[in-house]
Amino acid sequence: MRTGTNTGATRGSTGELRRRVYRRRRLIAGSVLVLAVAAITVLAVVLTRPAENPPAPTVTLPAPAAVPWRDIGVSSEGRAVKVAVFGEGPQALLVIGGIHGDEYGGVVARAFAKALADDEFRVPSGWAVHVIGSLNPDGEHLGTRANARGVDVNRNLPTDNWSAVLDPEDRSAQEGLTPGSGPASEPEARALVDYLARGFDAVVALHSAGGIIDYDGDVSLETAQAMAELSGFPVEHLSYQGSITGSLGQYVSEKYGVPMITVELEGPELTSEIAAGLLAACR
Repeated sequence: MRTGTNTGATRGSTGELRRRVYRRRRLIAGSVLVLAVAAITVLAVVLTRPAENPPAPTVTLPAPAAVPWRDIGVSSEGRAVKVAVFGEGPQALLVIGGIHGDEYGGVVARAFAKALADDEFRVPSGWAVHVIGSLNPDGEHLGTRANARGVDVNRNLPTDNWSAVLDPEDRSAQEGLTPGSGPASEPEARALVDYLARGFDAVVALHSAGGIIDYDGDVSLETAQAMAELSGFPVEHLSYQGSITGSLGQYVSEKYGVPMITVELEGPELTSEIAAGLLAACR
């Protein structure tokens, strides 16, 4: 009896052990299956994921060139009169903007200087182009034709015909402006007179808004025609030119005898035609 009983117990223990081993194998197999499925899923995600775009190359654009302004004088209220020079050579052109503060000349002169600094237009070989951005910075600040003292700087140059009383037909007289207390009495006019003494082969003043190319002296006619051909403005004289005294045009013609051109702009934009017309003064 004992032998039979022990044998039955042994068989029972053996069966239980086998069941445990079987359950453990199933558990391990299940775990392996789960891990395999997970691995396959991850692999599938990796394989089906769209490729990431490579980072875009960094492009460094050149910074806009700075205009090389430098001071050549001050206004009656202490604002700087500035000039920038482009190119080099034995011949020189002077372009002057902002003589009258309520006109487009200053805006276009500064745009012209910026375009030259950025190499949008090329200075002809053998020439240096000098650009005064605003001869009358107080007038530009105030939005007036005159400077801060009510003087028309373009009637204050030391010409032979300077007069303490403006002609009634002169637009400046009609606007109640004065020619100053004496020739070159204004600091802006003195700054220009001093700078002109450097010597220039041509001088261009920017005004508005007649849409013409005006000139002083017979020596200026060919230059005016060359500028007109490229700018699109006709060569004409202002209707009240005969009544003007103490002007830049008269001063340059009398003292230096070089081409003196007045460009009467129609707006504040520097077009490629206007720029080409200005550079045509280099001849």
